[in-house]
Amino acid sequence: MVEQDAVEFVLRGRNVFHGFIVACDPWLKAGQTCFIVDEQGTLIGHGLAQCDADEAIRFKKGIAVRTRSDFSKTSK
Repeated sequence: MVEQDAVEFVLRGRNVFHGFIVACDPWLKAGQTCFIVDEQGTLIGHGLAQCDADEAIRFKKGIAVRTRSDFSKTSK
C-alpha cells in the first residue's frame, strides 16, 4: 500500500520506492509478483517485489517494487 503522493506515478508505470510504502502484507518475499494499492485499497498497479515485507517498511530509499503496468489508460 502506497501513500497518496505516489499514486499518480504508479498509475503511469513508475516504480514504487521504499519511502512511499505505508503498509505491506507480511508474506511478501523478494522476487514475488504483488499488487500495488492506494490507501483506500484501490488497485493501481502490479509489479515484482525487490525486498521482503520487513524491508519494504523499514527501508527509506531505493526501489521496493519494479512496476509492470501502466494503469493510466484504464483509470479514466
